Amino acid sequence: MAAFIASIDGRFFLVPIDNRENENEVLFVGTNGDIGEYFSAGSLQGLTVDHALELAFSCYNQGRLLEAEQLCRLVLREVPCRVDAMQLLGVLLERRGQCNEAIQFLREAIRQAPGHAHLHNSLGMALHKLQKPEEALMEFRRALRIRPDFAKAHNNLGVTLMKLDRIDEAITACREAIRLQ
Repeated sequence: MAAFIASIDGRFFLVPIDNRENENEVLFVGTNGDIGEYFSAGSLQGLTVDHALELAFSCYNQGRLLEAEQLCRLVLREVPCRVDAMQLLGVLLERRGQCNEAIQFLREAIRQAPGHAHLHNSLGMALHKLQKPEEALMEFRRALRIRPDFAKAHNNLGVTLMKLDRIDEAITACREAIRLQ
């Protein structure tokens, strides 16, 4: 079995990276290296939702997008309205080219937390990737109304404006992104 080990608070987890039948399986490895129990798609046995989400972010930061996605889906099975899990899953799906599904998760997250600038920015990215620049612009602008100092949203706004040949506006947005960094 191909796998990698991730650590949270002194607990180690063996996350498989092969395509077995149950691809949502993760093995808990005790702090002394002793092998604990598997938890699988139906539950997070021995792992809190917060730790599973921490592990998902750890996988994401290591570039292990499939493992991060699997963990997000586990979290959402336990807590279907967990906004941070929906956002991470939306970002992961967008990065993997599954933008329609990403948009569904991100829109649901926004429905639950409309004042979260990062959600609007992430939705804008997925819309941009789907060649929907006008809709993407609306989301980047929403993000900036919530958080005017959000450099990434200014940058994304500028890139999208460039795509629409709105050069002067794009330059203004990109300059603001640079100023804020």
